[in-house]
Amino acid sequence: MSDDTIRLATIGRILRRRRRLLTLLTVVGALVGYGTSVLFPPRYTASAPVLLSGQWEERELLTQVEIATMSAVVDRTAAALGWKGVSGSELRERVSARPTDGNIIKISGTADTPERAQRLADRTAREFVAFAARLTGEGTDPEAATGAEALRRKVLETDRRITELAEAADPGRTVESVQARTTLAKLLTALETAMKKLDEADPANGRTGMVVMAPADRPTGAVPPTRPQLIAAGALLFLLSAVIGHLAAARVNRRLRTEPEIASAFRAWPRVAERWGFARRSAYGGVKALFTGESGTGKTLSAEIVTGMLGLELLKVDLAQVISKWVGETEKNLEAAFRQAEESHAVLLFDEADAVFGKRGEVKQGTDRYANLEVGYLLQRLETSDGLVILTSNLKENIDPAFTRRFHFVVHFPRPAVPERRRLWSLAFPPEAPLAPDVDLDALARLDMTGAGIAAAARTAALRAADGDTGDGDGTVIAMRDVVRGVARQFQREARLLRPSELAEYAGMLREDG
Repeated sequence: MSDDTIRLATIGRILRRRRRLLTLLTVVGALVGYGTSVLFPPRYTASAPVLLSGQWEERELLTQVEIATMSAVVDRTAAALGWKGVSGSELRERVSARPTDGNIIKISGTADTPERAQRLADRTAREFVAFAARLTGEGTDPEAATGAEALRRKVLETDRRITELAEAADPGRTVESVQARTTLAKLLTALETAMKKLDEADPANGRTGMVVMAPADRPTGAVPPTRPQLIAAGALLFLLSAVIGHLAAARVNRRLRTEPEIASAFRAWPRVAERWGFARRSAYGGVKALFTGESGTGKTLSAEIVTGMLGLELLKVDLAQVISKWVGETEKNLEAAFRQAEESHAVLLFDEADAVFGKRGEVKQGTDRYANLEVGYLLQRLETSDGLVILTSNLKENIDPAFTRRFHFVVHFPRPAVPERRRLWSLAFPPEAPLAPDVDLDALARLDMTGAGIAAAARTAALRAADGDTGDGDGTVIAMRDVVRGVARQFQREARLLRPSELAEYAGMLREDG
């Protein structure tokens, strides 16, 4: 059975057995979500489109979008709306703009009611159009429009008068008349140039015209998260938290029951095999277990605990002495280890078993065939063993799948969580060890370390504290500074980086040794 199937079965069992508690927690989560929706009421968003005439580049459109959300525009909008207690700075967080296809800018407003959202979008759009018109000179000021028109009429009148004077002048009979006609011609040219520039500056001839295409539609629904969404999210969050909490508790309980269960199964095997007749029905004898997990998570220690519960000896196989380069010698050494364990009724432990119980591969050269023969021998010998055989491995995926169905127990040892690390730190220092009052076990438990790493760091801290030359004290107590340096040494041994942020307020204790 795979780990995923086991997890699904555990979740199903939790849902069946704890359905009343889970239902209660789900209702509480829904109430919390409803309370959140009351504290943070739903919001509504409306949008008003503004059309820009002429041709606009993307960069220019983005500039207009920024102008639409400027404080000058929003402040004028706030003043025009006159909402009590709502200032321009608050409205700036509720107003947004974005360009769309066809030189259209959509100005959106968000408020706590659909009516207010519609009014906010419409008013902001109108204030934007008016502000942009004033920036480009295209205002609606009657005096400004009258002044520009009066100036144009005056220029036209002067041009007509200069033409009449030029025609009435003496046609070049005297020097004075020639000079007068020349001066009049220059004035006429200057006036024509001024007329041309005045026409070019006319806003009606440019592309600065903007118009609000249509009033904003009144929103029919609130923007996410809505009240139903908050209620559903609260219920789901509480349900998932409860299920995850039960899974974590089940994992801890399963870990705590593993060693006694293995020992109990081995004690019961003779009765099951002989009196109940299971030996005739099965070719597998004894009890086999596989412990997997990272280095330092307690696999070998658990094997020793099982052995102690049974009151037997632990026979640990030294792979360096067992594996041989000579054909057949490895099988002989393994057979000797199995026989010794069976004759002495000892528990046989294969530490780092993936080195021997590896996967069989395709035969590409002569040595591959002999390697496959070793795995085949172990498969057969493991079946016929009547004792307790425990395998440990850091790499479960490297073990041949054929061994999996021969194991009665497959136990995974994960890295300890914060509560487990807190307990490991408290056990790492013996009761007679002089711990200083400043040793913060809660802060140490936040560091991601295995049980073996914690024990090694504690031992290093004790050695530093006892040595007056390397420790900071007089060798009578183990201070927090000693523990921090012990942790730093352990991280260096594991080729890991200890960040000062992981130590929080104790980061200042990290320093290079002199």
